This record gives sequence, structure tokens and C-alpha cells, in this order.
Amino acid sequence: MALRLIKEGEMLAIRKVKGKKQEMIKEFSIWNGFSIVYVEDLIEFMNANEKLIKQFLEFVLEKRKRKLEEEARKFEKLKEFVRRLK
Repeated sequence: MALRLIKEGEMLAIRKVKGKKQEMIKEFSIWNGFSIVYVEDLIEFMNANEKLIKQFLEFVLEKRKRKLEEEARKFEKLKEFVRRLK
């Protein structure tokens, strides 16, 4: 079994490959934080190392988590503002 990073149109997909079978692990848009110029090099480099793909996914998830936490803080501030208006 191996993890493969695959370009599918405007998406990057991480697939678990075992023989001829493939299973989708994660898909994400290459336009959300990725420069299209580097995608082919990224795919080639990361496919050589399953550990790199896992680290990359952890990085993407951590980045998304921080963004969601920031959005939650802004939402809480807005809720507080609306509550004070009542």
C-alpha cells in the first residue's frame, strides 16, 4: 500500500493505492493556498515519500483549524456586539 498525491483537474487528491485498487483519502482545491506553478513538482516529490504526504496533510489540517478558530472568534465578537445592542 502507498499514498499517492494526484492532480485531478483543479483538485489535488490523496489516494491510498494497493495494487489496482485506489481509495480516496482527501481532496482539496489547488487554488486555495497552492500556486499552480509548483503543483507538478510537489506531486513528483511527495509521491516519493509517504511520510511527506502525511506531514503535508497535517499541515493543511492545522492551517484550516487555525482559520476556523479565527472565524469563531470573530463570530463571538459579533454575537457580543449584537447582544449589547438589544
